[in-house]
Amino acid sequence: MADPSPSESVRLETFNKWDFSDDFCFEVDQDRKITKLQCKVCSEHIVEIRKQARLRKISGKCLDGILAYVDGVTSYIHKSNVQRHVKSGTLHDWAKKTFSQNESIDNLETVQHNTSASSQSTSNPNPVKVNVNKSTIGELFEKTSKNQYTNHFTTALWLAMQETPMSDYQALIDLQKKNGVQFISGKHNDHSCREFIGFIAQAMREDIKQMLLCANFLSVEQDGTEARKTRDEKELVYAKIVVRGQPVEILLKCQRMSNFGGVTADSIKRAIDDAFSDYNVTGDRYINCLICASADGASVNVGRLSGALTTIMGEGRDWLLIIHCSAHRIELAVKDAFHEIADFQKVDDMMLNLYIFFKNSGKCWRMLLVIAEQLGVLVQRIPKASGTRFQVHKYRAIKSMIINFLPLCLFAENMIEAGNKVCKADQRAKLKGYLNIWLSYGYLASMHLYRLTLKQTAHLSYVAQTATPLVTDVVDAMKLTVNELNTLATNVDQDGSNDLPFPVTISEDGQQATITADATNLPATTRFKQANQLSEKQKKQAAKNVATIKEEFVLKKVHQGKQSVTRIKTKLIPAIAAQLDKRMDSFNDPIYKAMKIADHTQWDMSNPSYGLEEIKLISNHFAVSLAYHKFSLDMAITEWRGLKKLVASKFHHFQSKIGLWCQLFTHHHCQFPHIFLVIEIILCVAVASASVERGISVLNRHLTNSRLNMNNATLDDLLVLRVNLPTLVRCDPHYEQKLIDKAVRIYVDSKKRRSSMKRPSTTSVSELHTESQDDTFLPVPSSTVIKPTYNELTCVEEFLSLSDTEELSDSASLDSESDSDTDCESNSDSAESVNAS
Repeated sequence: MADPSPSESVRLETFNKWDFSDDFCFEVDQDRKITKLQCKVCSEHIVEIRKQARLRKISGKCLDGILAYVDGVTSYIHKSNVQRHVKSGTLHDWAKKTFSQNESIDNLETVQHNTSASSQSTSNPNPVKVNVNKSTIGELFEKTSKNQYTNHFTTALWLAMQETPMSDYQALIDLQKKNGVQFISGKHNDHSCREFIGFIAQAMREDIKQMLLCANFLSVEQDGTEARKTRDEKELVYAKIVVRGQPVEILLKCQRMSNFGGVTADSIKRAIDDAFSDYNVTGDRYINCLICASADGASVNVGRLSGALTTIMGEGRDWLLIIHCSAHRIELAVKDAFHEIADFQKVDDMMLNLYIFFKNSGKCWRMLLVIAEQLGVLVQRIPKASGTRFQVHKYRAIKSMIINFLPLCLFAENMIEAGNKVCKADQRAKLKGYLNIWLSYGYLASMHLYRLTLKQTAHLSYVAQTATPLVTDVVDAMKLTVNELNTLATNVDQDGSNDLPFPVTISEDGQQATITADATNLPATTRFKQANQLSEKQKKQAAKNVATIKEEFVLKKVHQGKQSVTRIKTKLIPAIAAQLDKRMDSFNDPIYKAMKIADHTQWDMSNPSYGLEEIKLISNHFAVSLAYHKFSLDMAITEWRGLKKLVASKFHHFQSKIGLWCQLFTHHHCQFPHIFLVIEIILCVAVASASVERGISVLNRHLTNSRLNMNNATLDDLLVLRVNLPTLVRCDPHYEQKLIDKAVRIYVDSKKRRSSMKRPSTTSVSELHTESQDDTFLPVPSSTVIKPTYNELTCVEEFLSLSDTEELSDSASLDSESDSDTDCESNSDSAESVNAS
């Protein structure tokens, strides 16, 4: 088409004075006249405008006149013509009011302003044109669409991480829209949320697949649970790998066992194989790289003849280590020993009775809070510690009993003296019996001794429950626990001053004892100090606000109580240590003892031959797996000597085992490829399956009464995201945003992408996306410090910080001079490159 005459167009200066000029982009010629005019609002929302036109039954020339401003008007650009397009009630006006303008339009105005300025300064007679149709508007449209989809995916991922029902998705979208966040229309329901979560889980599985294919060795962890009411058995399959020196436990799949024929050893074995095959870990790689399998002690898992893990070992994996979860073994050993101590059983019964008492009587609990508030002290709710519980739960419960001792005694005395209007007769009778038990020497001494015993066993249990415990960690912690228990058993106090949790004064005849019980708000203040990391001056200032109340109580049956304490210390506590030794006897096998070379703090630097026998033993046991990666024993021994010199010279200040290996694997992998294969085997051994138990807790929270019929595929997507995302974020702090971007890309490029979103003369998102993507994504490990604390009742012990949903990292922060964010390379690839050179 020929250029319009001057009478058919308007000058740029005049156009800029119009009130609606900001809604358009344009082209100008050398005379500063507009030769092409395009509507930014209609171009950005063309899909919604077409839908609205169908609803309004607008078609023919009327619709063509509106859509002409999408492709660009080149003739009769007058104010009256343009006003018809933007006037109130038109589709343009509807789109502008419905969809607020975003920052991308401002970017387009900057491009338009720069183009106009350049046309004034140039002497080129040819018109300066902006290709608004194929480049600027197309990129603007696709960028806006991508940002809106990112908002959808971010909201869906937040719902999955908060374990919130998908029916809340629409309410969250509406709330964000009120705050100015833009979303794609028609994607506000729970079905869209489920679709977005599926794509995010697909993106994460692709990353996990690359991690499994790059890992040199694998360990499997599994456990099952039965869903409430539906009685549908679910099996969780985990894989443990080593990523640049950092052991990582990843949930592979939540299997529905009815699809495999029920809960038998053969069906569990097929469920494990199916989980690995979904990530392309099959064939020789699956056979040769699997070095360890861990589960609880059920015969269907670790049966000597036909257990599921035994069957996996029988498929040509003679080197496979089958480990009964050390955390479960510790709990069973302690539980068996405590059953023989009747005094400890009485304390358990009292904790259960108090839990039920305050649970069934909200009025009594409020009265206890009122008494504590009047005293100005802290009172803690007693948790449920009955049934199968880890030692940490029991320790937390008995610690609450001692902290609440003073408020509980005063509460019981007041309730007993009160009338029926305040407390029922049966409740007063119970409290009277409880108070008689509390004020007996034997009960209070047993409770104190129970806490001291649990403190040692709970720490051992905590070590086994950490995210990635090593064999040496569990063995060292068990030795320390046994020594502490033996010390506690031999520490017999004649005057009884150390038998009680409070200061005590015993009468001359030894028949009566007076304790000075105290209560304080110090535990809450201590947690406040730790959480906020106050300075010493601030801590001293906060300590002035501590309130301490003391009260004297007279204890009965002192002589019988002392005899009971002596009997527990001399006979029953040593029995606990013996049970632990018996349960953990399998770790005395030579292959497990040889794994101490992964603990650099135990290296004998003065002995040149230290570690050589251990390396030979491990390489002989895992000869097939190491040969799959072209391992050389002679090269490993040579590298071991150099590795010891390197650690002694540059890394002697490292205390964390995992922190050291993260640094060495990251920065010195090519220097020691063969010995690092041996170290990787040690790091990859699954000592415990506590992570699977935490995954089961997440599964049970998802299967609420209103979600029992959830599809297993949807449940699997939710668990993969909820369990694995915190682990991968600890490895790479930016992984969450990378995951969302990748999921949006997969969604846009998939077949489910609506064809109506692909406008003519525009570029697809995949073509516009210039950000480099790493198809072999491996998270970069990062370490955190876990500092042990020791403050008896007024502190929060380190093993109390372990929850059912959080995994703790046992690696320390790295203060080495070198810090690299490069991607992790496969050990086998590095080994091959060294051999080739």
